[in-house]
Amino acid sequence: MEPIITHEYEIEQAPEAYNIIKERKPYLGLVLKYDTDKRIEDKVILKSPKPFKNKRR
Repeated sequence: MEPIITHEYEIEQAPEAYNIIKERKPYLGLVLKYDTDKRIEDKVILKSPKPFKNKRR
């Protein structure tokens, strides 16, 4: 898998990682790394964009 990973970020850098996707910058594989032993106190809720409405008739 290593050859297809183009970006790696710590979970604290998630907003920066998502900006790559949002701004359509070139990437192939993007990995968010986090400590599996660390207890997470805060919840993060990701909202999906509104569904695409096809206006064809």
